[in-house]
Amino acid sequence: MGEQMINNMIEVDGIGFFVPPHTKRRIDVNAISAAPEMYEALYELVSMYVRMINSGDCGSWDPETDTEVINARAALRKARGET
Repeated sequence: MGEQMINNMIEVDGIGFFVPPHTKRRIDVNAISAAPEMYEALYELVSMYVRMINSGDCGSWDPETDTEVINARAALRKARGET
């Protein structure tokens, strides 16, 4: 998701929104403070999802090709500072 803030306008994926400065700061602080828990929750959810699929109880498909697994793992790598 691309995000840019200019003159109290925030653009997210090409869509512009007016955001009062104090609101933007509060959102940033909340997101930053929740980041460790969000990382851990996403990591555990992806791990559980892959284990569940690989158990065979949910049908048979390759979780490594699921867009959701790929995107979640990319987000986790980004959070760790990996490319």
